Amino acid sequence: GTEEMLDIVMDIPVGFARDNLSVPIAVTSPNKIQKIYFWFGEPIPTEQYNGDCDNDDFAREVRDKCKASVSASIKELQEKQRNDPDRYLMDQYASTLKRAYSRACESFYSEAADASDASNTCMDQNEGSKSIKENGIKAKTN
Repeated sequence: GTEEMLDIVMDIPVGFARDNLSVPIAVTSPNKIQKIYFWFGEPIPTEQYNGDCDNDDFAREVRDKCKASVSASIKELQEKQRNDPDRYLMDQYASTLKRAYSRACESFYSEAADASDASNTCMDQNEGSKSIKENGIKAKTN
């Protein structure tokens, strides 16, 4: 998550604002930047307690409901994060470039398909630099 994105290089003391307070100075690199996931849960209903905020049993019950809801949601967000193919900024850039390249190839070769000897030598991003992607027309290799 967020803590993995940043490297703290120093703390600047700001004791004039509050004793023992400091502001961290952090750096990062593009390959560390990633999405941050947020969740806002449904309100926990408390009407059934009739405003009895001094009842410890009610307070524990509400706390336990909140804890269960937050814990379940954290697990859900962690799963979403684990499975997000565009979690990291560099992966987002790579996906965008691959899509743009694929669209450009498809556009170019769909226009070239009208010519009698049209060939498709688009590189397949999923297979590496030497494979040929066929876009519905015959691929010609040398």
